[in-house]
Amino acid sequence: MPDNIELNRLQTVLRTKENLITRLTGEKEALLSEKAVLANQVAQHVTTIRSLEREKLAAETRLNGAIEAEKRLSTAKDNQILKLQEEKTSLFAQVSQNLSQIQSLQQEKKVLENSYKVQMETERKAAALKDAEISRLKETIAELSRGAGAGEEVLKELTSAQLNLTQVTLHDKMVMQQLVEAQSMNLISEDRIRRLGVQVEDLTKTIAELQLDRTGIRAELEILRKRFETSFSAEELSGYLNSAVDTFNMQENTSDPNVNYIINGLDLQLKAKLFKDDQDRMMLTGADVASKSENTISTLNISIRAVPKI
Repeated sequence: MPDNIELNRLQTVLRTKENLITRLTGEKEALLSEKAVLANQVAQHVTTIRSLEREKLAAETRLNGAIEAEKRLSTAKDNQILKLQEEKTSLFAQVSQNLSQIQSLQQEKKVLENSYKVQMETERKAAALKDAEISRLKETIAELSRGAGAGEEVLKELTSAQLNLTQVTLHDKMVMQQLVEAQSMNLISEDRIRRLGVQVEDLTKTIAELQLDRTGIRAELEILRKRFETSFSAEELSGYLNSAVDTFNMQENTSDPNVNYIINGLDLQLKAKLFKDDQDRMMLTGADVASKSENTISTLNISIRAVPKI
């Protein structure tokens, strides 16, 4: 009887061990299956991480290209402003030179007018003397015609008067030639003054246009500088995204601690403008919604995925 009891006990222990072995075998198979799943997930994670690294590198390359393009644009604008300033200085110098020439020509014109007046007065006096001499000669000829003293004295006087008349006539011709030359110089001076005046007007218009261009460029640059308060650098953007991803990946799932996720599946498209700040850093700012040109907007595409955390 005691032997039967011991046998039953041993059989019970044996069945318990067999059940335990069966259960452990099932758990082992489940663990092996789960291990295979996890290994597959790990492989997927590695592939995804490598893909993200490639996408990150491509995004950094695009960002660096956009930054370099904006640097070149900013440098071109600075060079354009400098060129406009040089052109403005040159035009101001030309205007000053033309104004000086106009003043000089006006002074020359005034001198010619005064000389013309003096010559006219001299000619008037010479003409009066000539008229008086002619009248006297006419009287002498009349006396000779009447036979009143046709001696040598009268002939000498007549000859002298004719010589004086000839000299006066030659002087008149010289004076008239000088007057003609003075009038020609006066006309030339007036024409030069008129042409220089037209040049001054054209240069003044050009300066006004250059000032408008310069004002427009400076206004555009000022708008970009005013966006500093709402702008951020490429380093700040990268740091913010890295911090956000790290924060999400490190936090625990409070609703179900057995299930956690890491960021690996978010598509983000960022449209922004790039510009250079006063410290020669490239900054990003929000795109102008009023702008219809896509040439001034840079698009950054960031792809992130979320899978269960191992």
